[in-house]
Amino acid sequence: MKCMLAVSALIASGFVLSASAQTFEALEGKSIVAQYSEVVLLGNGRNFSQTWTEIVYVSSKGRIFHRHDLKSGSVGNQGSHEAIGDREGAGESRQAKFAWTGSALSRQWTNRRGVHFRQIINVSGSGCSMSLLRENIRNFTARETAQSCKVVSGNALGTS
Repeated sequence: MKCMLAVSALIASGFVLSASAQTFEALEGKSIVAQYSEVVLLGNGRNFSQTWTEIVYVSSKGRIFHRHDLKSGSVGNQGSHEAIGDREGAGESRQAKFAWTGSALSRQWTNRRGVHFRQIINVSGSGCSMSLLRENIRNFTARETAQSCKVVSGNALGTS
């Protein structure tokens, strides 16, 4: 009985590992389309909602094209940008570019208020999930309210 349980555990853990394993090369020619919504709770009792929309395309040459759009109930927090980089995060623009960490796409930046952000997109087959971590936060908290994330074949940005 113990042997069967051990074998079952090994099979189950092997399945989980292979189901969640993703290589950078497996993303080539595919796009990630993610939307992450949150409510920001300010220290003064007010709050606002905001939605991060991320479209990332990994070309067959290993270049990472990224379009970011932030819609926010706080006018000063809104904006959009595009960035082009490689799997190490190097690239042509000043914007924070995604880099491959060996298991996920990640980018980091510090805003004008000194808050350090780390955005991570974990990919598993045709599914994915996004997380947004903040450090050096003063007078607010943020709570995720919803998210959607999918990996699709082709270029969802319409660039090459």
